[in-house]
Amino acid sequence: MRAEQTIDRELTQRSSTARHPRYRIVVVEDEALIALGLQQILLQQGHEVCALAASVEEAVEAVDHHRPDLVLMDVMLRGGDDGVEAAERIWKRFGIRSLFTSALDANILRNRAHSISLGFITKPYRAEDFQRSLETLSLA
Repeated sequence: MRAEQTIDRELTQRSSTARHPRYRIVVVEDEALIALGLQQILLQQGHEVCALAASVEEAVEAVDHHRPDLVLMDVMLRGGDDGVEAAERIWKRFGIRSLFTSALDANILRNRAHSISLGFITKPYRAEDFQRSLETLSLA
């Protein structure tokens, strides 16, 4: 590789991470096509998707294995699994908080998940919703 290409690539990487931090994320979504779409959005924004999970058990296992910065959690999972309960388990066991996605009213969720929540993105969502939420995130 030529020196100019290396420098250009390094500058591009540096400028993309200067705009927003790069996070390691586990995506918990029971609809496979939606999960893949979320993965693409996050990858295009420069984040690393450590794993895709479709259930509470898969989410806990993925977080245990990968130790991400955060979890992108759907609130209502197939089979009656509750994303808020999953996020609470993950928070208590690993100290990792969740950014929730839901078709439900965010105010209802805030009451249930205020201490473990990094925020709420209401469905239907756009790529910009994730970018805006992740840019303003504080994991402290």
